[in-house]
Amino acid sequence: APGATISIGAQNGSDGELLVREQGLFDSTNPVYLGGTSSVAGGVGDLIARNGGVVSVADQIKVWGQGTLEADGGTVTADQIVTTSGSTLRVAGDGSIGTTALNLAAGTNLDLRRGELAVVGPGASFLTGITNIAYGSTAGEPTIRLQDVIANVTNWQLGIGSGELARTVVTGEQGN
Repeated sequence: APGATISIGAQNGSDGELLVREQGLFDSTNPVYLGGTSSVAGGVGDLIARNGGVVSVADQIKVWGQGTLEADGGTVTADQIVTTSGSTLRVAGDGSIGTTALNLAAGTNLDLRRGELAVVGPGASFLTGITNIAYGSTAGEPTIRLQDVIANVTNWQLGIGSGELARTVVTGEQGN
C-alpha cells in the first residue's frame, strides 16, 4: 500500500528474516527497515537474496545495528541504502547489491566475499565513515563499482583476501 513501510525485526527482542531465493521476487515501492523501524532500532532483521532471488526496493533500505542485508547469489537493488553502526552488508556467491545512494555509518560491517557492490549514477552518492570492510576470499574476487558518483569517504580500512593477504590492511584518510 502507498505510504506503508516494511519492518523486519522491528521490536526489541524480535528475530525476523525474509529470504528470497531461486527466482523469487520481493518488490516494494515502500521503505524497508531491517532490525528496527523508520526511527528506532529493534531486534534482529535480515533480508537475503539467495541463489537467483531478487529484491527490488524503489525507496530506502535502512539497516539497523542488528540488521543484515545480504546478496548471496541473488540481486538486491534499492534507491538508497543507509546503515547504522553494527549493521552488516554482505555480498557472496556472485551476488550483487546496487543503489544510487549508499550511506555507510561508522561501524558498519561491509563483508564482500564474491560479487559486486555497485553505486551507479548519474548523481549517485557514496558516503562512509569508519567502516570495517572484509574484502575477498579464496573463493573469488568481489568488486566495488562506483560510477558517476560524488563520494565522501573518510577513515576507512580495507582488509584484502584471506590467509597471508588477510593481514594486509589499506587505510584511507580521504578520497573522492
